[in-house]
Amino acid sequence: MTANKVSVRGGRVWLGPNVGDGQYEVAAQGAGAWLLEPVPADPFPYRLVDGNGYGWLIQPKLSDGVGPDPMYMVFPRLEDQEPGSPDIQPHSRIVAERGPVRPVAPAPADDCERLEGLLAYARTQAVGTLLFALHMLREECVRVDGHPQRMTAGRPGSWESSDLLDLSQACIPAAEVVQRSALPFGAVNPQGEHDADGVVGSVVEEVYKVLHRWVFGPDFHVELAETLAHLVGRVIDGRGGWDEATTLFIQDSEVGDKAEKLLLYTSRYYSYVGHG
Repeated sequence: MTANKVSVRGGRVWLGPNVGDGQYEVAAQGAGAWLLEPVPADPFPYRLVDGNGYGWLIQPKLSDGVGPDPMYMVFPRLEDQEPGSPDIQPHSRIVAERGPVRPVAPAPADDCERLEGLLAYARTQAVGTLLFALHMLREECVRVDGHPQRMTAGRPGSWESSDLLDLSQACIPAAEVVQRSALPFGAVNPQGEHDADGVVGSVVEEVYKVLHRWVFGPDFHVELAETLAHLVGRVIDGRGGWDEATTLFIQDSEVGDKAEKLLLYTSRYYSYVGHG
């Protein structure tokens, strides 16, 4: 395995870019090297998402530590949507009554590279393409769950998640989204300036597939809002600024102002447009 990230916290080492690459205990250290022993997967993740698209956060103070069956709190309140369903439930009940349950996990590195490449490929239609795909994803969440909360279940309640839900309601006209070919997986050139003639697919459809996998995939759930902010921030940096990743339609619209707030704050261009 080739790791592009090594993180050391509390005597443990996380290796690799992908979910499941592994967590290891530092058994010994010396001469610039670590002796690592595998650590079993945590059966009680910090955050989890249930089968109805709601996000749950572990509550150690209500569980005497983690304990054998820790308590989790949901957000937003279930009572508002499902009368009689308590907002705080033990892990075992969530699994039994609200499954399948998935942990919230980092986005796979391959998916991040794929998404960045697709948005860079869209050039000035990058942000419009993403907003169009988010609107499609919202409609699918509402169709499946009856609500859009699955989109923000990875970290519900954050300002980023709130803004993402607002943005997902905006329907960007299809004419604003360039229908470009999506190159084979792993072959998208972030700096490519490709001709759109003879295309066989569209960037928006490929972006939607990645986002759909992140929130509907069977093994884990990816926090969407902040993850996208960081990814798009890198695309904006690569393009040379906000105006190079957006059309005039986006720049001059209310939805563009909201998108700029969420998607630009991780970019080095943030301070250049009146935020710094």
